[in-house]
Amino acid sequence: MKFKILDKVAYAGYPEIYTVVGYDRDKDEYNIAHPLFEILFDVSESDLTYIYSEKPKNKYDFLKMYVLVKDTAPIGLGINACSHVGFLAAKSFDSSITEEWQACSFKKVTCLVSPEQFDEAIKEIEKIDGNFVRFNEDDWNNQDISVAFEPRYSFPDIFKTFKLHSGV
Repeated sequence: MKFKILDKVAYAGYPEIYTVVGYDRDKDEYNIAHPLFEILFDVSESDLTYIYSEKPKNKYDFLKMYVLVKDTAPIGLGINACSHVGFLAAKSFDSSITEEWQACSFKKVTCLVSPEQFDEAIKEIEKIDGNFVRFNEDDWNNQDISVAFEPRYSFPDIFKTFKLHSGV
């Protein structure tokens, strides 16, 4: 059997599922990657068992809203601010892309960021005329604590550097 890139396979003698990430024609071997450790192996076709294929992506897989919360905020205020800014975003954004997001995606990426990253993200969105809403907290000297950016298919590169909020 010939495997395709992104096929999920079992590797003989190992209990995990691996992902086919390439094929070396010269060696007639597949490059497989372990999902957690990102270790690459070159293995022959006979050592692999097909498990399943990745579903093809559709355009809505890329449509999302970012919510940022400052890492300097106390955890309780930060969580509260995320819910407030999400509510504000739902009331504030009324574009066709937001309607598409609500109907087809509803993906949100919530990140914990430094105050500098917070300000930089806002500047980058302003450069591309993107929309956003901020939430400031009365109990935190009226400082901005969270921000939600209108859903879109592509965000400035700085957004790729933000770490997901772990919830703690």
